[in-house]
Amino acid sequence: MEETTKLTAKIAGIIKGGFFVLLFFLFSLSYFLYPAFVHAATLTISPSSGSYQNGKTFSATIFVASADEAMNAASGVISYPADKLEVLSVSKSGSIFSLWAQEPSFGGGRVSFEGIVLNPGYKGSSGKIITINFKAKSIGEAVVSFSSGSVLANDGQGTNILSGFGSAKYNINVPAVGPQADESSTLSERAGAPLAPRVTSSGCSDSQGWCAGNDPVFTWNLPAGTTGVSLLADQYSGSNPGSRSDGLMSSQTYKNVDDGIWYFHVKLRNSYGWGAVTHYKFQIDSGRPESFNLSLAEEIDSQNPRAKLVFDAKDSLSGIYKYEIKIDNGSPKFWIDEGGHIYQTEVLSPGRHTVVAKAIDRAGNHLTSSLELAVETINSPVFTDFPETLIVGETLTIKGKTYANASVSFWIQKEGEEAKLKNVTADENGIFKLAFEGDLEEGVYSIWAQVVSSGGGASGVGQKETIILRARAIIKIGSLIVSYLTVLISLVAVAAMLLLAVLYTWHKLNTFKNKIKQEVQIVEKNIHSEFDVLRENTRKQINLLEKAKSKRELTKEEIRVLSNLKNQLNYTEELITKEVAQIEKELK
Repeated sequence: MEETTKLTAKIAGIIKGGFFVLLFFLFSLSYFLYPAFVHAATLTISPSSGSYQNGKTFSATIFVASADEAMNAASGVISYPADKLEVLSVSKSGSIFSLWAQEPSFGGGRVSFEGIVLNPGYKGSSGKIITINFKAKSIGEAVVSFSSGSVLANDGQGTNILSGFGSAKYNINVPAVGPQADESSTLSERAGAPLAPRVTSSGCSDSQGWCAGNDPVFTWNLPAGTTGVSLLADQYSGSNPGSRSDGLMSSQTYKNVDDGIWYFHVKLRNSYGWGAVTHYKFQIDSGRPESFNLSLAEEIDSQNPRAKLVFDAKDSLSGIYKYEIKIDNGSPKFWIDEGGHIYQTEVLSPGRHTVVAKAIDRAGNHLTSSLELAVETINSPVFTDFPETLIVGETLTIKGKTYANASVSFWIQKEGEEAKLKNVTADENGIFKLAFEGDLEEGVYSIWAQVVSSGGGASGVGQKETIILRARAIIKIGSLIVSYLTVLISLVAVAAMLLLAVLYTWHKLNTFKNKIKQEVQIVEKNIHSEFDVLRENTRKQINLLEKAKSKRELTKEEIRVLSNLKNQLNYTEELITKEVAQIEKELK
């Protein structure tokens, strides 16, 4: 008994020691294997399974997962049974690849691809590569798998970190439905029963059935004689809504439907029974894209100022459908990425620009990103040969140098006048030449130029230069003589006119003088006549006073009057004589 106990203890000790040795071995093994585990990457196919009707189309998407280390390239060859499946197309829309070393190709039971992700590469669990659009050709099981592939790390060495492939198995079935009404429909249960109704949905009108929002609305017509409508919405493509009527409605709205792929099933009943079922596929994506980064692929060339923009947007559910791009205050433009992720703008003018873009998924959700761009001006044209002074009538020739095959806008402006514009194209060496033959007048001119390169880059206005145009010397002398003669003739004409005016005035004054002289003579004669009468009358009065004096002694008053008459008569006669003599003197 004691020996048995010792043996049992010994065995237990051996087992316990072996257990610790095993733990140590596993720990050591996991330590050495850990880096490989951490840096594993996989290529998968989604969905990995499914049932599809013969003759129908469906899609399978290829994903890469590299959660712990960034990858920058992947390639693969996918095999499929050509007797069961036909590849209609391969789409690069929404791919993480920005460059393709080998464009996706298909045929002969194989689909191949080889693409590159720009630095810093891709790190994640669901990087979309391509989408393969299949058409079911015959009934049976179709296995789609990778026959080869690689995933290269973004480590500068191109380490292949691919650890495994995924595969997919699809069952191709006999069609269980009759004539299609919209997406698909089942046969009616009996003759005379209603046909499958044609279903429409204004909010789920995309070709792949993606809905705007998560409140889809479906409508259909109710033929005469309809006695019941049966409805169902689920995630199975061939469900039957059952034989219980939900009423006589012609539309149905579902609220707050979860994201994913759904099917709306509807059938009608009349007096013959239930008719065919319409299966309308619709897909809900209520969230905006997960990410959207907008960046420059390379520096903008000022001579060819078209920016190459990298559009890196992710939407794992419905996928990115298109981009809306607006530059500055321009009109929005829509662009569909065919897989290259590079969008090239039109020519941008020098200066700063703002790009605002929206990544729009197939359900209409969007995410906005923006980017500031700066475009430098190119160098202005240089005048290499031009005359500082020139004679009017001579050909003005101006030479300059700029970019090869560039378009040069040239301005020439005379002081006080508007500038004139001429355009010329530089040759392949960048040399340009302008000539003005005799169409410029005398004066001071300014010249300047601006250039637009063959790629669309523009310069600022170059430095202004001055040219003076002078008239020829003989022309100037002739012009001076003409000017002097003009002045001289004008002066002679003015002098002649003044002389005529003086002569005319003198003639008028002389005539007036003679007339006045005659008038004065007449007046003088009349004055003398009148004065003689006055004097005669005055003398008679004096004589009467003299006679009275001889007969009697005159009174004092009479004596005074007699004396005044004599004196006044003498004074008046003397004054009149002097005035008349003065007038006659002035008239001579």
